Amino acid sequence: MHPGSVEAEQPRCPVDGIVMRDITDGWECPACGTRIDLVPPHPQLPEFDGPALPNS
Repeated sequence: MHPGSVEAEQPRCPVDGIVMRDITDGWECPACGTRIDLVPPHPQLPEFDGPALPNS
């Protein structure tokens, strides 16, 4: 692998070793569809529906 080559900049698919393509917020394997997200999805926190905290 040479600096500046595609292999040095793009990750390879952990399933089949294919060079992955850029997508919004990560990469996707063009062969099998495996995705690598830069920021893993996280569950949305539920809205607080209890009483307000008093100001001190």
